[in-house]
Amino acid sequence: VQLKLPQPGAYLLTLQRDWARIEMEAEKFHKYLEHEGLTGVIQLRKDSGEADKPASERYRRYLKSLLLADGVGGDTWKHQLGHRLEIVPLADPSAVKPGGILPVQVLFESKPLADVQVAAMGRRGRKKVTIHRARTDASGRVELNIDHAGEWIVRLVYLRRCVEPEEADWESFWAAMTFQSSGRR
Repeated sequence: VQLKLPQPGAYLLTLQRDWARIEMEAEKFHKYLEHEGLTGVIQLRKDSGEADKPASERYRRYLKSLLLADGVGGDTWKHQLGHRLEIVPLADPSAVKPGGILPVQVLFESKPLADVQVAAMGRRGRKKVTIHRARTDASGRVELNIDHAGEWIVRLVYLRRCVEPEEADWESFWAAMTFQSSGRR
């Protein structure tokens, strides 16, 4: 995508996707749960005798990207969008120096979401990707290592039993926030 921004400064680009549905064989679903750090769901499937059964899931995505036109920052990063699942930075992501920490808070339905895995993935050059994972505390907060300047995505998946069981077994909410860490202060 190429955007022509009207003036220098910080912008938030946002997207909310409608429900999509998928079905997975038991082994593939289990690997997905492991990858996303959904250990509670793994245990729930074991406890209910579902670990060896396929699963259906409906999912929604909530995406936002912090853009700096002409490298000019601002306080746009502070704006909460009201997404059902949202990653809220507690410091300016674009200003984190290499080797620094980015604190974020995860909100689900405007309330802190505890004990979910959040991943920060940064691109180094064209092929190398750095990945740091951590879990949110009781207040939905987590600190993520930003070990180099460049493109970063902070993401997570929250999964629960589907509130409309005729639609799917599970429903998940995906949130992602992208930004460019320039290391400026």
